[in-house]
Amino acid sequence: MKGMMNMKTMKRLLSVLVLSMLMVLAIGMVSAAYANESGNDGSVQWTFLDGTKTLIIEGSGDLRKENTYRKYQADVRSLIIRDSISDINPGAFRDFTALEKVEITSANILVWSDAFRNCQNLVNFSIPATADMNIVYGIESDDYNELPFWGCNIKDIRIFITGVAESEILDTEIAKKCNLYGLYIEPFGRSLPDSIFVDDMDPFNEDNELRDPVDFGYHVPCFAAKRYTGKAIKAKPLVKLHEDSYNNKLVEGIDYTLTYSNNKNVGIATCKITGIEPFYGSRTVHFAIYPKGTSITKVVPAKKAFTVKWLKQSKKMSKKRITGYVVEWSRYKNFSDPVKRKTVKGYKKTSLKIKNLKAKKKYYVRVRTYYKTTNDTFYSSWSPVKSVKTK
Repeated sequence: MKGMMNMKTMKRLLSVLVLSMLMVLAIGMVSAAYANESGNDGSVQWTFLDGTKTLIIEGSGDLRKENTYRKYQADVRSLIIRDSISDINPGAFRDFTALEKVEITSANILVWSDAFRNCQNLVNFSIPATADMNIVYGIESDDYNELPFWGCNIKDIRIFITGVAESEILDTEIAKKCNLYGLYIEPFGRSLPDSIFVDDMDPFNEDNELRDPVDFGYHVPCFAAKRYTGKAIKAKPLVKLHEDSYNNKLVEGIDYTLTYSNNKNVGIATCKITGIEPFYGSRTVHFAIYPKGTSITKVVPAKKAFTVKWLKQSKKMSKKRITGYVVEWSRYKNFSDPVKRKTVKGYKKTSLKIKNLKAKKKYYVRVRTYYKTTNDTFYSSWSPVKSVKTK
């Protein structure tokens, strides 16, 4: 009898256990159904799939940072944007910290700057070739804050361009824009970055008129300046990835090659940087070659005047490389105001008399050469300073 009761008890317990399991399963199914939530913001419809952490957006119109799907910003790993979505506005997916993959099939979508800010896990970004990624806004000022991927790990992002043959990918506007920032473009590997710097900056004087009036080219400024030597000059740019650390610099002969032109005479020389696989593309940068300077040989005092004499240039420095000289004098050694200046035309000139000065006063004087082209003027560095006391 006791054994039979134990058997009945076990059956009842088993029934309760099965019922409990069915209830848990049912609750789980209800929870799962609830997790796969859908919603809309006007003509924009969205669905969040909890199982795969995927957010699917369809319909038409633009995506904004106020859209209701934002409540999943800490959960979404995969984002799919379909149909006729027209714009991904600034901040639309800002701080989607778990986002790893973006697949855009909307053909003419415009991706604005700051759209994917702080998506630090983003590594895969697919977009049609007919779309527009507003990635170069503010490029002249080197303002990387205008990137759609501001705050992301840009070096890890792969860009996949769809709707065009692989052989034509590099000719698309998106590829050209991404190329400027050293982003990966599949299947071609990483592009040659546009971060080009040098440590050896030329000691141009603050009054140098070269920097502002000369058009040094798009985005990359004139990166260095060298003194004329009579021989071809090969200034070396520092080419590195878009990061602050100099540890990311690339290596000439392994990552890129350098080709020079117009790099012998005074003026603007050209350096073309061409990537070596897996880097591709090229960048053209410039550097200045400025005239060889001179030095003062003697300063002769006179009554309320003095004559400054300087070293005549060698034959290598012909009139094609020096237009003349600039003489500057001041009562102060640091050439603070008042400062006077006189231009002496003719490369063969070697002296200048300065008149109408104060008697028995000490003056400081220095000289530099200059070369004038149709549009620009190139100056050498100043000679060592000499002093003189007028009579």
